[in-house]
Amino acid sequence: MTKFERLARSRRNATNIAAELIRGGVRLDPGESIYDLTNLVGRRLIKGVRIVAAFESDLIWARTDEGKAMAKEKGKLTRQEPKLSPVQERDWIELHRGGDHTSAGLVELFDVGRATTCHALERPPFDTPPALPLPQVAA
Repeated sequence: MTKFERLARSRRNATNIAAELIRGGVRLDPGESIYDLTNLVGRRLIKGVRIVAAFESDLIWARTDEGKAMAKEKGKLTRQEPKLSPVQERDWIELHRGGDHTSAGLVELFDVGRATTCHALERPPFDTPPALPLPQVAA
């Protein structure tokens, strides 16, 4: 490994890596000294790596959020249109539930990805009333 800060991507990841290294009896040699991970200095070194990993993770999240906010301001962050129209989705579900076609065959027939078809099955049907009753207005 050429860069020490690339050892872990999160605090949990650093902890898991340290536990594996300790079980394997590995010693770290980041330069002039060799560190045994079971003594005080080695544990402090791992703690430092965990802090750097947590900081990097937080930076990535912050930069992602900033980028999304900027894109939203410019109108470039929009919701992706569904691959299947409501009519196609209803047809796909009817064919799937009919049992004459496999999911893989329907994926090819409708030219969509498998995830799209799984989402279609998870959604409530279009003719299902909303889960919460709408308030009634007295006439």
